Amino acid sequence: FISGEIVVFRCVVADTAWVVEQDGRIPCKAMFMRSSEANQSSVDAAWDQIEFNELPENIGDCGDATTFQFNARRRGVYQCDLTVRPAANVSSNGLMGARFTGDGETPERGFRFVRNTNSTTSANSVAVAKAVSLSDGDAVECWSYFDFSGTATILGSNVQTFASICEVL
Repeated sequence: FISGEIVVFRCVVADTAWVVEQDGRIPCKAMFMRSSEANQSSVDAAWDQIEFNELPENIGDCGDATTFQFNARRRGVYQCDLTVRPAANVSSNGLMGARFTGDGETPERGFRFVRNTNSTTSANSVAVAKAVSLSDGDAVECWSYFDFSGTATILGSNVQTFASICEVL
């Protein structure tokens, strides 16, 4: 339990069956951001784990600023949102992607969104959002992918590269 939660149970069969009378759980939530102080270098045409260096919201102590991952405290459904912005627009037949992976999955697994550009279009951000089922102890990481001619860097901006993961009660 998280400090301040109130859950009231009613016994319906002595010592064997309980019903929740009042569910006052507080949703676990973490918001990760990149500070505006520095861009993060990344390898062109490869998945790179985003190294978030700010954790302004961490309800339930589920965000880990050292490993840059969210650790589920309890089994349930979690809403995962990730937005990534490169330091320069991706154009000229480039690719950019954002992905969440969980519990030791390689970056090629998990759920993702990839955005293509061509000779007449460019893109300045990519985002992915999805509700997922997690078990207690599951770890969720955020990854980015850039494939274009130019330096692939993740923009250091706490309003343009961020992730939010929140338990849905």
